[in-house]
Amino acid sequence: MKSDSSFQFIDLDAAQRTSALLHEVLGNEKPWYPVMGCRPVSSGCDHCVGLQLHNDWLRRNGRPTTTTLQPPALQQSEIGRVRAFSREDHVVVAPGSDLFDEAITDEQIDYIILTIASRPDVLFYWFTKHAERQRDYLLALSTYPNTPGSRPRPKWPLAN
Repeated sequence: MKSDSSFQFIDLDAAQRTSALLHEVLGNEKPWYPVMGCRPVSSGCDHCVGLQLHNDWLRRNGRPTTTTLQPPALQQSEIGRVRAFSREDHVVVAPGSDLFDEAITDEQIDYIILTIASRPDVLFYWFTKHAERQRDYLLALSTYPNTPGSRPRPKWPLAN
């Protein structure tokens, strides 16, 4: 049997693989990292791209990479970057992380969602493995009185 020499396997270089991975995860959406880190919660997490996304962000910001996922933490330096998004952009909040992990306080989530609310011309969305906490948080927001002297909280639902 004659082998067909016209077939070639082409391996993308590391930068192209990373770009392809990010495109597969994010599509044309833009990432915004107000929270970084994630904790595995099930066997479904064994093949997550969260560590790759985390390390890509660390590299772009001149920080050392890690071999394991770190618990989620607020990235204060990322909050102001919300102003850089263009009108009608689609933005994924904390890709490869989890905004509703118990390591992120309600006050920190309030801060992030108030920041999102400041840009009604941009569409934001997020993914979470903690759907119950997200549900409870959003239901509480919809009934929060926002009276003078109380801690400012976002009004739910947001315009965007």
